[in-house]
Amino acid sequence: NRGSGNDTVLGFWTWALRPRFADYVDRLVAAFEKTNPGVRVRWTDVAADAMRRKAFAAGAAGTLPDVINFSDQHFAQFAGLDALLPIDDLLPGDPTSQFVAGPLQANRIDGRLVGLPWYLSTTLRVMNAELLAAGGLSPETVGGDWRTLLAQDGPFKEKTGSYLLSLPLRDRSDLPPMMLADGIEIVRPHADGGYHAALTTPEAIDFVTLFVDAFRDGRLPRDTSTSGYEAMVNGMAGETVALINANALNRIRNKSERVYDKLVVAPSVVGKLGVPGVAVTHVAVGRQTKHPELAAKLAWHVTSPEWPTELA
Repeated sequence: NRGSGNDTVLGFWTWALRPRFADYVDRLVAAFEKTNPGVRVRWTDVAADAMRRKAFAAGAAGTLPDVINFSDQHFAQFAGLDALLPIDDLLPGDPTSQFVAGPLQANRIDGRLVGLPWYLSTTLRVMNAELLAAGGLSPETVGGDWRTLLAQDGPFKEKTGSYLLSLPLRDRSDLPPMMLADGIEIVRPHADGGYHAALTTPEAIDFVTLFVDAFRDGRLPRDTSTSGYEAMVNGMAGETVALINANALNRIRNKSERVYDKLVVAPSVVGKLGVPGVAVTHVAVGRQTKHPELAAKLAWHVTSPEWPTELA
């Protein structure tokens, strides 16, 4: 795209940052334009529930933006479609000196770097201390791993009529990262050069069965299989759920200040590896860009230490 005069225009899409972070992105864009005369950034913010649809439509029309901010799930989908440009040789610096190793590795597909981590969200164990006490538990005695929680949830439900825990089991299920945190492989390299699912191993079946049984026994809310993440937050805000494993404090507070005041936060629920999960928000360069070096430079600027620090 060309702007007024001879300006080069870079399209930049973000994921659900407007209106709260509009001033932040405006400053970020202005700083890039100031240090890159003749380049103009056209920023578009896309609602969370519309990003997948709009990005697929833009890709089909050949108008995918130069730089795009994806959630981890959408990033994986587009990387799998080879819609993102490898940027190893385009970046103005060494990413291994700038980014945390795990989130950076999440941007590598088959050894190629096709994105950069922007901001991270570490999972937290969020607990309603008052509701836990009604079930004979406390933030100190409630389980910090999934198997302990699934052993405690039956007696808790009998005492309170409420649910000890909730988690999304729908299309954005928490189960795949939970299996990885338990040391269970969910995909394996295949002789055809791709990857095949590994969900029929005894380890995978045993782990999933724990949650299937809890669901069938009524120890997990019915809406975990139909409504996903928002239903989990609503359960906490409505005091029908005592514990969730998510960075959802602001959402709960917006729904109920009274419930928010009862909350206690502790380290993430973990699996056998004892490692908490981290959700990564990615910044990638679309393969359709006509300005690969400038687009990679913008992605580097967005994710450079100054701007994530200010965002936090």
